[in-house]
Amino acid sequence: FVRVERGRVSDLGRVECSGTRSTLEGGCAFVNGDATTIRIGGIYEVSDSESSYVGGGIHVGVTSSALVVDGQVECEAARAPGGGCASIWGSNSSVALLGNMSARHAQHYGYIYFYGTHDRNIGGGGFMVHLTESTADVSGQLWCNTTSIWTGTGGCVALVSTGSVVQWSGNVNMSNTAVNYGYNALAGGGGMYMSLTASHLRSNGTISCRDTYALREGGCLSVKAAGSDVRLAGALFFERVTSDVYSIPGGGGGMYLEVSSSNASVSGRVTCRESVSRGLGGGCVAVRAQNSAVGLHGRWEVSDSHAALRSYSSIGYPGLEGGAVYVSLVASTLVHTGESTWSNVTCVWDGGGMWIDAVESTVEWGGRTTVVNASALGNGGGIGIAASQSTIVLNSSLVMRETQGLVGGGVFLRVNESTVRVEGSSVYAGSVANASGGAVGVHVLGSGRVSLGGNVSVESARAAQHGGALYVYDETLRGSNDSAASMESWLRVNGTFTMRNVSAGLDGGAIGVNVSTSSWRGVSLSGEVRIHESRARSGAIYIEVGGSGGGTAEVLVEGLTEISNASASVGSGGMDVRLLRTGSTSRVNASISGVHVRDALSNGGMGGGGIAVRCLNGTSGVLPCSNGSASCAAVYADGQDGATRCSSAMREISVHGSEAWQGGGVLVRGGSHALRDVWIANAVARGSGGGVYVEGSASFSCVNCTITNSTSASGQGDSLYANATSLVSVVNSRMSAGVFGNGEDNATHARTVVYSDSSISFNVTESSFVCDSQHAATRTERLFNGTYVSSNTMSFDLDSSSCCILRNVSLTCQG
Repeated sequence: FVRVERGRVSDLGRVECSGTRSTLEGGCAFVNGDATTIRIGGIYEVSDSESSYVGGGIHVGVTSSALVVDGQVECEAARAPGGGCASIWGSNSSVALLGNMSARHAQHYGYIYFYGTHDRNIGGGGFMVHLTESTADVSGQLWCNTTSIWTGTGGCVALVSTGSVVQWSGNVNMSNTAVNYGYNALAGGGGMYMSLTASHLRSNGTISCRDTYALREGGCLSVKAAGSDVRLAGALFFERVTSDVYSIPGGGGGMYLEVSSSNASVSGRVTCRESVSRGLGGGCVAVRAQNSAVGLHGRWEVSDSHAALRSYSSIGYPGLEGGAVYVSLVASTLVHTGESTWSNVTCVWDGGGMWIDAVESTVEWGGRTTVVNASALGNGGGIGIAASQSTIVLNSSLVMRETQGLVGGGVFLRVNESTVRVEGSSVYAGSVANASGGAVGVHVLGSGRVSLGGNVSVESARAAQHGGALYVYDETLRGSNDSAASMESWLRVNGTFTMRNVSAGLDGGAIGVNVSTSSWRGVSLSGEVRIHESRARSGAIYIEVGGSGGGTAEVLVEGLTEISNASASVGSGGMDVRLLRTGSTSRVNASISGVHVRDALSNGGMGGGGIAVRCLNGTSGVLPCSNGSASCAAVYADGQDGATRCSSAMREISVHGSEAWQGGGVLVRGGSHALRDVWIANAVARGSGGGVYVEGSASFSCVNCTITNSTSASGQGDSLYANATSLVSVVNSRMSAGVFGNGEDNATHARTVVYSDSSISFNVTESSFVCDSQHAATRTERLFNGTYVSSNTMSFDLDSSSCCILRNVSLTCQG
């Protein structure tokens, strides 16, 4: 025992202890100084020593002093409730730990019961450093092997700092260290634990853990900071580390970082292998921040890491997110600028690679992120983000290979009263969604604003339900009532998207959009979208947008959209757009331009081989026939007030070589539809309307339209077929086959067909130009008995409720 007051002690020489005991501090040696200078050099060898308080081997406590420890400390089987091998306490002092220290089979056990109180902030199976209003320089090396905590924190090292400045540049190597039990929030840091209050910490040494374990958080490292500045700049290495969480909060198989009103950054290289967090998320790292700023930089390599269940759990639950990284933010900012690679990572809930939960926060995820062979039983096989009243910017160079999740095989975004922007370049290969969104899934709640930009490549992605590459949906389709929300939600796809070999079991082989709440302002595809080889029930691109409560929802497709080799079993093979009105005063409009479809096939009965746009009035506030169901016709009436309630405008589009039962090129239904500068060639209808099929009570116009070499198996409208009570206008157009108007004997729904400044050419032995308004039975009999086709170049057969007008029309007849 050495007690120094206002003096100076230097180099205590060589000290050896074996089997010594102390009921207070220091099982072997106790050095205490007040207003003094102490240098401890020499060699300390401790074995089988014990303290009932702190420092099973050595304890040094200084007040208003300068302490330098540059000697060598070695402990074997030392024990204490705080600092199994050595403890260093400094108050209003400067502390320099320059020498090397090692602990083997050292142990922290039990609570410290001293002067009638339990001190549960004490920890450190091997070493403990406790600082108050002090400065510390730790440049010596620390080793721990088979050290443990029975109750407390830090299987090897515990640092507790209040109002202090700590520079930790020495390396810490830990193996087979553990925190086996805990009290309330204290059971973290299987290797190392740091508690910082109003302090500054800079660590640029290497922290290394192998085979370490924590009962609650941070299988290797746990850092908790309040009102502090934390900079982890050194390398972090975790291998076979485990966090076995028994209560919330916690997690982080390798590292747990919890900050409040603080600044924290991790800028060194992080390597994580075979790390597991059981019970809560973050197989490698878990971060929780409140009113703080967090930066994740440097290079991260995580492999074979998992967020898994505890033994008593059979299913996943919220909180078990992030196979590699879990981040929870409240009123905080997160910035990522480093390079992260996560491979062979899994999660039993959301976010196979990473999960970010942001509330009133800002996230800027840049740099480069690569996720390979990742999966989640929940949403987001690679990355999942939940944003509530937050701003999220993903401008990382993102690579996803062989990822799988429920919604969002690669990336899942849940957007609630938030703005999300996806920028940068992204590559998805082999991404699979067990539900929807093979590569990306976006769930919008309330008012959400989503912008998907950058350069995106998707190869061989698939979804069991909707959106083989991209799926966007809102809460109405999950059964909630969002009628009180304002018209503030929108989706913008404004980047360059290339999608090849994509498929969906239901709708949207490449892109599926299902948004039908009253909160939606619109959906915009304004970038460049290229789709090659798509398979779905309806549409390579499927968009279902509805409005209610007096608002106006809009679909805007502009820029450049190219679709080739697409097939659908029910709806349109190329682009299928459903405009749904669920209220008496709502409006839904679509503007479509720059769309080019080649070799698209619709195998079902709904039609529109290349493009289909349908206006439908909902009979209820729920959407039971969404997602391309063939029963939509029975559930929704046509938009008979369509000119003011539901409309579409299509311009500068082309359809080549497409096929469908009705409308081999384009099909429109209900509402008001205008085509301008449209080219349709080599389209085939297995029924009627080889080029265009106008279905239901629709107002239809075609200006500067060219329809060539298109055929209908029924002979009814090789170029254009207008059904029922449609109003049709054809202006300055060229059609090389028959035009057929199919009317019904219904005086309340008059039909008018107007042709202006157009040319129509056909072979009278093969097709005909017919303007017909008779009963179906009469019409069928006359046509197929050859009355018109074989002997007339042009036929008008009208009843009193119909009108067929031609102005400046050129008819060219052959045969």
